[in-house]
Amino acid sequence: MASEDDNEYKKFDKVVAMYEDGNLLGQKHTSSRKKLTDMPLYQFRTLSTLSTANKAMVLDMLLKKQLDVSSISKEIKRAQVIQMAQRQICAETGVKDWAELEQMFPRHMTREVLSHQFGQVSDVSMMEEN
Repeated sequence: MASEDDNEYKKFDKVVAMYEDGNLLGQKHTSSRKKLTDMPLYQFRTLSTLSTANKAMVLDMLLKKQLDVSSISKEIKRAQVIQMAQRQICAETGVKDWAELEQMFPRHMTREVLSHQFGQVSDVSMMEEN
């Protein structure tokens, strides 16, 4: 994260501070007098695979307490699936970037639509692997 945009690093730093204070959604408190310092960094490793926009989205969800600590990995995987879908759609249509497609088809290129369409494919492929 140190090589990231300064704004994103500040968000990440705030998330770490919230974790240390026991203030993330769904975080279990071990003691009211003892600060939590055991940051589960393994959950944040895959953040580096996300685009800046997707990384910001996940961090914002944590900061706004819209994402439970136990769901971090699942949300990052969902963002990865959406990101792969965006790349695939851009490659297939010959469009240079995702922003152009969003302008052309604003109702059809939302995160919710992609999550629904490509999430089903991802869920099926995950079940086949198990």
